Amino acid sequence: MVEALAAAMSAADIEKAVDEYLEIGGFLEAGLRRQTLFDLDAFERATGRVLPETKREEFVRIQAQANRWTYLGSGMSHPNFLATLEQLNPASRTRIEQIAPVFC
Repeated sequence: MVEALAAAMSAADIEKAVDEYLEIGGFLEAGLRRQTLFDLDAFERATGRVLPETKREEFVRIQAQANRWTYLGSGMSHPNFLATLEQLNPASRTRIEQIAPVFC
């Protein structure tokens, strides 16, 4: 389906689509950060205890990274996704490969 949609697109259109894909990723990242705080709240309510500040920070750091990988990084670094990008625009693949580690 991606190949069919991209067939009528110029290289500039594909680059713009990748820009928009990254904008969506940034939007999702912000939501995942908020979700991590909801996860912390749910954990504390379920266990009936409040974590010390250092443990709260550790929880948020680890949970945020897990969410980032699960919902963003795993897709951005998937070989099939990267191969499709390579076919559409090799520079876009390189760009995503450079950005993906932030989400992994």
